[in-house]
Amino acid sequence: MVYSVDLREKAVSLVEKGKSKVEVAEVFEIGIATLYRWLKRKLLAKVSKR
Repeated sequence: MVYSVDLREKAVSLVEKGKSKVEVAEVFEIGIATLYRWLKRKLLAKVSKR
């Protein structure tokens, strides 16, 4: 399934603001593994910009 960039950014943002990963996954009706993958990509993007 393809998710919009907007949805990905909102989900990652909520985790960064302190919401639990399980809660965010339930709210957006996405798999927890999908959320972890998005978080990993964001972390890798930050590291690669250095």
